[in-house]
Amino acid sequence: MSVTVDLLSRPTSGRGDFADKHAVTQVEKWMAIIREISQERLSSDLSTSAEIDERTSAARIDRPNY
Repeated sequence: MSVTVDLLSRPTSGRGDFADKHAVTQVEKWMAIIREISQERLSSDLSTSAEIDERTSAARIDRPNY
């Protein structure tokens, strides 16, 4: 049993601690960029939707009633 525990507790990577921290930092940086792009797209989609709603409601008001 102790052999199994020792094998599981050993790091599998040959990289050092610095390399691991650097990799995590890079992943966090890219995730922040992805979140920023997603927020920009979401706000763009919402503003486009609001513009469509404005045009649609204006068209309804301008349309004569028969």
